[in-house]
Amino acid sequence: MITYPADAIEQLGGPMAVTRQLGLPYTTVHSWWFRQSIPVPMWPRLVAVAAELGVKGLTYDALVQAHAIKKPRRRKRAA
Repeated sequence: MITYPADAIEQLGGPMAVTRQLGLPYTTVHSWWFRQSIPVPMWPRLVAVAAELGVKGLTYDALVQAHAIKKPRRRKRAA
């Protein structure tokens, strides 16, 4: 279930896994996870990766709802 934007990243395996799946720098994905905010232009790629991996519930609607609520900052994660 996606309550916060970071949950979407966690469902895909965490920042390092998303880094590999999207071909982006780790610092980029980690900053999304930490800030609890995923840029809207990246949503289609995340939804596509979720579909490829069979991750249920990671949809555009879920991402909209996750970004609409006040969210706590995450603790820094070890690499």
